[in-house]
Amino acid sequence: MNFNFKLLYRIAFFTSLIGLVAIVSDFGFPQTDLTQNILDWFYFFVLGVGLFSTFTRYIKNSALLKRKVFIFDLLSILFTFWIFYLFLFVG
Repeated sequence: MNFNFKLLYRIAFFTSLIGLVAIVSDFGFPQTDLTQNILDWFYFFVLGVGLFSTFTRYIKNSALLKRKVFIFDLLSILFTFWIFYLFLFVG
């Protein structure tokens, strides 16, 4: 299977960028319940795309595990899983 990793990383970058714009515009403004629900699910989607692209980067190139940035990636993945847990199970 010929998977285009550059396209995945580009999609992850642009969804993260749109997510940052969304979170900045979300702060300080009242939202309707529907809009807030859509934004919450969009943030969930952005985090999922980020996790998927991070996992594929390390699966594709296992030599990255020896770099110092792996600690930051591991901490960010654990933090993201904690957010998923809070979002899905705590409410």
